[in-house]
Amino acid sequence: MAELIEFIATLPPIQSAVMVSGDHNGMRIKLDVPESEVGNAVRLMLLSGKLFKVTIEDISESLTVLDDEIEKSAKGNASGLDSGRVDLRRSKQQG
Repeated sequence: MAELIEFIATLPPIQSAVMVSGDHNGMRIKLDVPESEVGNAVRLMLLSGKLFKVTIEDISESLTVLDDEIEKSAKGNASGLDSGRVDLRRSKQQG
C-alpha cells in the first residue's frame, strides 16, 4: 500500500475554488494550504499524472476548539496554533 499524504487545507473563498468542466465530465479543485502543512502537501507533486484517491475529513470543529484554547493561553501565538494543529492531527492518526 502506498504511503498516505495528509495535510490540513481549506477551500479558498473564491468562486473558482471548485470548477466543473465545460462539458460536465470532471472538476478542478483548488486548496489553500497553511505554511505549517506545505511539507506534506508538496508531496502531491510526486503524483502528477497518476491516479490517486482523495478522502476529505471535516476537522473544523476540532480546530475551532483548539483555536479557542490557544487564544486563552498566555502565549496565543501563531506558531503555537500550528504546533497544536500538528499535535491534534498526529493524535488522530495514532488513535
